Amino acid sequence: MGHEKRYDNFIPDMRDASSCQRKDRYPTKAIARAFRDRIRREGGGDLFVYECKFCRGFHLTHMSRETFRRRRRNQNREAA
Repeated sequence: MGHEKRYDNFIPDMRDASSCQRKDRYPTKAIARAFRDRIRREGGGDLFVYECKFCRGFHLTHMSRETFRRRRRNQNREAA
């Protein structure tokens, strides 16, 4: 199982694009979940998988689903 970092699909003037570049990108949700499960088994805590709106890959976060969704809704409102 491998993961990759990809930078070719970024929108450079967007606020969160630079944070995306620092994260591991998983090409599918299934691969991201497999890494999340391995990290959990190794005592890495609770992680959640989400699709990145910049690279369209998948990342892991420690943020709860509810907090993540609330934050994304707020960002969408600010962008409108």
